[in-house]
This record gives sequence, C-alpha cells and structure tokens, in this order.
Amino acid sequence: MSVRFTILSVAALIGFSSLVYADDIQTHVTYVCNGEHLFIENCNIRDLSDNSNCMVAHPDKMRPNGFPTYTYETRGTLKKLLPTCQQPSAKSIARVQAAQKKADDAYNAAVNPPKPPTPPANIVQNAPQSSSSNLSLSGVSGNSLTEARCVVSGRDAKLCGENELGNWFEGAIANGVNMANAMVPGSADTLKRATNKLPPGLEISGRYVGAGNWVLQFDDRSAMTSCGTLAPQQRFYTIETVNGQFAIKLEMTPKPLVLSLRPDGTLANAGPIVVNGVVVAGSSGGSSTPGKMVTSTATTTEHITPLEAQTHAGDSNLHYNGGAYYDLDHTTTTTTYQPGTYTAPTINYAPKTETCTQAVLKSSGKTQVDAMKGIAENMLLGSQTPAAPAGLRMHGAYIASTGLSVEFFPESAILECGAAIRAYPYSVQAPGGQPAVRVDAPKPLVMAIKSDNTLDPGSGSYAVQGNRIVGKTQDGDFAAAPANETCSLAVLKPGTITAANMTSANNSSSMAPQPGAPAGNGVLSLAAFPSQTGAGNPLAGHLVFLLKDSMNNLLMKQGMQPPAGKNAVQAWDAACVQKAPLCQQMVAGMKPYVERMAKADDSGKATFSNLPDGSYYLFTTSHNANPPLAWDLRVEVKSGTNSVVLDQKNAGPLR
Repeated sequence: MSVRFTILSVAALIGFSSLVYADDIQTHVTYVCNGEHLFIENCNIRDLSDNSNCMVAHPDKMRPNGFPTYTYETRGTLKKLLPTCQQPSAKSIARVQAAQKKADDAYNAAVNPPKPPTPPANIVQNAPQSSSSNLSLSGVSGNSLTEARCVVSGRDAKLCGENELGNWFEGAIANGVNMANAMVPGSADTLKRATNKLPPGLEISGRYVGAGNWVLQFDDRSAMTSCGTLAPQQRFYTIETVNGQFAIKLEMTPKPLVLSLRPDGTLANAGPIVVNGVVVAGSSGGSSTPGKMVTSTATTTEHITPLEAQTHAGDSNLHYNGGAYYDLDHTTTTTTYQPGTYTAPTINYAPKTETCTQAVLKSSGKTQVDAMKGIAENMLLGSQTPAAPAGLRMHGAYIASTGLSVEFFPESAILECGAAIRAYPYSVQAPGGQPAVRVDAPKPLVMAIKSDNTLDPGSGSYAVQGNRIVGKTQDGDFAAAPANETCSLAVLKPGTITAANMTSANNSSSMAPQPGAPAGNGVLSLAAFPSQTGAGNPLAGHLVFLLKDSMNNLLMKQGMQPPAGKNAVQAWDAACVQKAPLCQQMVAGMKPYVERMAKADDSGKATFSNLPDGSYYLFTTSHNANPPLAWDLRVEVKSGTNSVVLDQKNAGPLR
C-alpha cells in the first residue's frame, strides 16, 4: 500500500504544512540578521525540541543556477538569533497568512466538494447521468487519471495521491529505502524482499503488545518485533489459514514464530519462545558544533592622485607608493552567521538469545500499514491521514472477466463495475472456517479467499452505484458524473487497474503522459542490461523517469548540499536510506519535473510514447546492481522511434 499524499500540489503542502508558525518560530518570512537576509522556509513540526532542524534560505547568497543557498539550523540556534534581527514587516506577515488561507480553502474544497451540480458545459466528452449516486460531484483536481479516479470513488482526498506519487516515491529511490534493521548488509535477496512491490493479498495492520515486553508493530510485509531485553528488529511475515483460523508466521531464528489470530482479535502462541536477536551495546562517533557569529576584516587599497591625497593628509592609511600616485587603504569589518554541524552517532549492537514468555498480544491501536512509504507520509502530512483499522487487511487489485473489480487500500476498497466506481469500508473474516473479505456496500459483497489467492463472490449480478470520470474541463480538471452499472459476479483474480479499466480507452504498453503534458510523435524504447533477463536484471520491475532536467540539477535547485566527494543524487539516496527528512523534502519538489514514467519489465525493457521532440533526462537507480548504480542520462528524442541502452557504461555509482 502506498504513501498518502493530498491531491493538492505537494510543493504547496510543503510550503504551508507547518501553518504560519512552527511552534515559536515564524516561517515563510524574511529576517535581516547582521545585514544578511534569512528566509525561514520550514521547521520540523513533529519535533519541537531545540535540537530539531529548520530549513533556512539565504537570498543574499545566490547560486549560479539562480537559486539561493540553503542551510539547516537547529531551532535552538534560531531562537537565540532571530530576536536580535530586524523583524519581518506586518505586511509580509499578512501576505503569508493570506497565502495560508488560500491553501486551506483549496484543501477544504478538495476534501468537501460542493453538492452535485450538473456536469460543466465544457466537458470534452459526455456520459449518461444517473440520480442513484449519493456522492457529491464537481471538477476533480487530480494530478493524474488514477488520482482523479480515487477522489471520484469517495476516498479521503488526502489519501488519493498514493496511486501516483506514493508509487513514484517508491520507484524513484529504486527500492533503496532501508527499513530499519530489516536487511542483512550485503544480502541482495533480503533487500529485494524488503522493497519490491507486493502482489495482491492479505496483510495485517496494527500494534500489538503483551506481557514480557512483547511488541509487534506490523506494516504490509514485516513487523518491528521485540520481546524481553531484545532491541526491536524487522521480521518478514506471511499469513496462512489453518483449520479455518488465520495464522501469522514471523521469520525468526532458531525457528519461526507462529501466532494464531483468535476471534477476540488477540495474537497468541503458547510459548515460551526462544528468539535470536540483538541488544544495544553502546554507540560510537557522532559530533556537533554550534552555530556562531564570525567577524572578518578585509582591506582594499585605492590609488589616488597627489591632489586627492591632500584631503587625507595625516591619515595613517595614506601611503606614498614612490610613483605618481598615493595608496589609501580602506578597512571594513563584517559579521556573518556560520551554521553549526551535526553528525549522528552510530548505534552498535551485540547478538543475544532471549527466552521470551508466551505471547498473548492485544491490539493497542491503529498504525501505518506501509512502513516504507510511511516515511513520506509522516514527513508531509503528519497525523492528518486516517490510519488503517488494526487487524487483517488486503492490498492490491482483483479483477473479474465481467468488468467487476475490487482495489484494496488500508482503510477502504474501491468497487468498480464498468466505469462506475465507489469506495466502501471492508473487513476480513473467517465465518464458518472459510476466510472471506466483506465489502460493506449497501448490498454487502462477500468474497471467499481461495487458496490460489483468488476471490470468489459466488454467482448472480452486482450493481455498483457510484460515479464515473467523463472527461476534462477546459481548465484542466477531470469531470465526473453519477453512474450506476451492473456486472455479473465471477471469480476475481489478482491484477492491475489500468487506464483501460478506467476509461475504456485502448491500453498501450507504455504509461500515459502526465496530465497537461504535450503530445508528440516520438517513441523512446529503453533496454537495460540486455545480456541479463528475468529476475537477474538489475532494473527488472523498476520505475524509470523521463525528467525535464537532470535529477542532479533538480536536487541542487532545491538546496541539496552534498558532502565533499559526493554528488546530489548520492547525497539524496543516502538521506532516503537513512530515513532522513531531507529525502522527502527533495521528493516533494520533483513531481512537476516528471514528463513521463514507465515500469521496466522483467527483461529491463520499457517504452515512452507520444513524446514531443526535445531533450530529456532518464533517471532511475538500482540497489540490486553490484555496486548500486544511478542513471541520470540526457537523451534526445525526435519524431519516430528512438532507443537507448542503460548499463554500467552510462551509470554512476550510488555509493
């Protein structure tokens, strides 16, 4: 399941997600400190300690690319510095508040659209209407057809960006986000399991606790697990059914831990349980230096005539140089602020085997289902988005040959029949010993979960009363209208929702252009590592992006400051691996520059179609390559077929 981004501009969200104040520091305004302008971009709103960071722009220190220099200052440093500075004007504060109100109004309009008007008269294509839908309709400001479909279904608007930007985030770092303690260093198989896209199926959500310091916090493929004195570690899991009862099997040593899911919602194992794990054995390294004011003196020399020198007679800075001119020295003193530095310490672990008590764990509430994409959600949206209910959940799409489909998300499932779509809550049950998923529509849809991972709803027909996307308005919004369609019930198989499912348009092998992107006659065919096919291809299943500028340039424009010996892509990837906030700050600004994106097949091939002539940059990374590689390659596209091969020769190292 995916990171949950609002349908509003993510750049705007970053700009105003901290409101106007970040606790006691006012953001989005300019201070003048010792003659230097400082623009407080944003501060960490989830950590209000003096050690948390704020992003500060330095407009007086412009880069060659036309963007200011950015630094990260601690909140404590700014709390001492800013009161000594010239404060922002009342006019600038009012301007920020007006912009905040505008962003709030746009957000509220997206989340609570007006009651249904008739579809706008300027719709590009028309569709029959039905009064059977109980959803409100208006122009839908989605960033893609997928996102608009999500909003039209009735899902929370703050979650609907996950269909595009969440998957973009996952692919953009090319499976490089390291889930804490989930991977054995150097193990490609473990890395692949931790980051590859999951096939549709069962998962479990929630945080479960019990006696003996048992804690299990589940995401879509693993659980952060601890018991006794052991430090938390990420363990992969699978879900099975045994005698009509669900069992969660966690990969532990010396033997797997199997927890039965009881009817009362608890997880249990009789125990005692022997667990191989680790304990914290101290830390090493790490350092910090505070920011400080630095005073510097500079002397310049002016050559003046004897006549001019007469006006400076007796000045100790006036010197005769032995020629026809005199030298007059000018000394100036300036004071500037020098940012502090911080390097995190390395936590050291030691192996330990612990005998833990029997596990009887109760749910302690909801949690983020997808830990990897939750990094971005926590950064951008905090706790604003609804969490998934604790317990068994489903993920992915299931499709029947009759036009009926169900796509599962953490909090709801989208039912689709033909072009009619509607989202409803759902639950996973095992009534009478038969595992089943129940979608709580006005007429509940109960589907048996079969051993071959198909869903069997039985026979008959099923009506979906919802909405459909009917085209685009002249202002670029998607337009929707009520729809009511009936499909025959049939077995639903794991699949993928495509543009053809949504619009009945002809589907192509390449992914569709981004909304608003001009169409052309160029085709760019991509092949990666031609000699390696199947699962061995380092780019198999990876997303590849066609950008309007190089990734390195885009990162630098956003203020990325790579350390010595590293480029911006390497620094960004390292931030993503470390789950640093900087990773998501950079991701948020990338989306407007994505011209196209395509997913490489198992043989490393992908195609971009309908491209206008021009220069582009192919960007992707692979942690499955040895060593890990990044591509940020300029390509020229002309009408007709163009081709490029990605391999070690045109890649750069990620480390």
